[in-house]
Amino acid sequence: MAKAAETLTPVSLELGGNDPMIICAEANLKKAANGAIWAGLSNSGQSCAGIERVYVHRDVYEPFLKILQKKVEQLRVGDPSEAENHIGTMTTARQQAAVRKVLEEAIDQGAVVLALSQIDEGTDQALPATILTDVTHEMTIMKEETFGPVLGVMPFDTIEEAINLANDSDLGLTASVWTRNQRLGRKIAAELQAGVVTINNHLISHGIPNLPWGGFKLSGIGRTHGELGLLEMTEARAIVNDYLPLNKQFYWTPVPGFIYRRWIGFMMLVGGTWKFKLKGLLKLIFGFKKI
Repeated sequence: MAKAAETLTPVSLELGGNDPMIICAEANLKKAANGAIWAGLSNSGQSCAGIERVYVHRDVYEPFLKILQKKVEQLRVGDPSEAENHIGTMTTARQQAAVRKVLEEAIDQGAVVLALSQIDEGTDQALPATILTDVTHEMTIMKEETFGPVLGVMPFDTIEEAINLANDSDLGLTASVWTRNQRLGRKIAAELQAGVVTINNHLISHGIPNLPWGGFKLSGIGRTHGELGLLEMTEARAIVNDYLPLNKQFYWTPVPGFIYRRWIGFMMLVGGTWKFKLKGLLKLIFGFKKI
């Protein structure tokens, strides 16, 4: 970005996310749990637009956790080429160590491990899918991009609280709202500080080529995909053609006084009181200096 600034070269950057998932009281909890696994744990959590923070209405918090726990504990992490495994491994040992560090830090600060997936211990860089509860926004795992198979789950009491929690991040790539109430879903989506908001799904818009892709805040600048993505790296050019066959336009310098006064009269007709408009009309017709 600094190098591009030297020549004012346009830059489009997608810089990751710490994406929230809001589950409303009337949501389909089974679908939401499956969605959390899909968008939060697939690719071993190594998706820029993957779910990392889950906010659940308190009325359905415990039922949702029960469903999610059961499903996660049935998962197995290991070599994806083997049929018994559902989730692959971390791409590098360095990233595996980074995720472990953030996990251990959160547990030391009071987070509780609700569920762990099964794991193939013989596979390098395999990290169990992990669900944490009792998390807070003081923890790194809820503030920064983890980029691993970890979900932090928090309850909320009001929609306003859920929106504030979701927006409490320096990142804003994508977000999702889970509800059977489409009007409520769209209302919440309109208040989330994210480049993409999905209702009852997540992690799919990047594969839709006609939709713009990019985030708010520190998630980057500019957009790729779709019309906006094409325009991002173009320069706008305006071409104006004067077709009037005149040697001199009336507004070109020098402007004769009688033309200037009539021009002022025309402008007076545009706004103001009727008395003001009448003065403008007289100035336009007769070119009076003062009325």
